[in-house]
Amino acid sequence: MTKQKYLLLTVGVTILWCYLVATVVIDRWMSVGEMYQEAVKKEDGFLSPEKLAEEKLNLLRKRQSLMSSLSKEDGQFEQNQTGVIEYLNSCARNSHIQFLSLIPSESSSNDLVKEIGFKVTSLGRYHKIGRLVNLIENGSLLVRMKKVELSEEMNSPNLTVAMEGTAYIVAKR
Repeated sequence: MTKQKYLLLTVGVTILWCYLVATVVIDRWMSVGEMYQEAVKKEDGFLSPEKLAEEKLNLLRKRQSLMSSLSKEDGQFEQNQTGVIEYLNSCARNSHIQFLSLIPSESSSNDLVKEIGFKVTSLGRYHKIGRLVNLIENGSLLVRMKKVELSEEMNSPNLTVAMEGTAYIVAKR
């Protein structure tokens, strides 16, 4: 083999080697580097057992403070079915409406919240009924009205209203 052929072969092999390094090897090392960076980020995101225990205590303290603020009685109404009935009657009194009927319905509960349903019928003018619904939903007990039906009385400015709702009572712990 002549020196010229040997030199051309050496240059060709060197160029091929540079091409392979530039295209294949560097890409693989870059992907390995990216995977390593992702692993480092994930590892930084993990909390140590001590930090987890501390975070759990902080969350439990927050939960207890929130639960105590929710279950505190404001001195007006008891946190039970009787208190809900008293609350509804108080709202009716404040809006100058008298209930024709007030019927508690089945309640359901879980560990944290007790749901007390009710049905109400009453008679009154439109604005007083609107005030009643506003007082019920925005008062000191958490109440959600599910259904409000208005019907007109013959030859009368009054409306008959039938309402269904649910009061939510936070269980004491």
